[in-house]
Amino acid sequence: MLVYIYGYLNRVRSSRRLEAEARRNIEVIWLLRRLTPDFKTIADFRGDNRSAFRQVFREFVALCRELDLFGRELIAVDGTRIKAVNSRERNFTKAKLAKAMAECQSASNRDPRSASKRDPLVGMACIDEEASDNRPAGGAGRA
Repeated sequence: MLVYIYGYLNRVRSSRRLEAEARRNIEVIWLLRRLTPDFKTIADFRGDNRSAFRQVFREFVALCRELDLFGRELIAVDGTRIKAVNSRERNFTKAKLAKAMAECQSASNRDPRSASKRDPLVGMACIDEEASDNRPAGGAGRA
């Protein structure tokens, strides 16, 4: 159980990594009193003692509540995955953002129509109102 507590505290979840830590890390060697379990023994212990792990986690949560360590704030998490694009053209520093906002402001001060043609904050062509007015009737898009 001690090796798993060490693993959870140090973000080491794999039984193979825990085995390596038991042979290499002086803290774990001391904690296990020089025992060096192999990964299969570690994995089997987790499987054989599921109810004991649940009880330890319940007691830990109860202790944290008793010591008022939880902020009791609501956090909502969903499974959304967002593709990240961090190219030079798509990321913004404070300086780049200030420059882009100044460009947009100066363009809108000169000619309001030119500001709608290109939005420097997004770096993409915006929808041109004139082009949308010239579409054929019936809402047919591209063929």
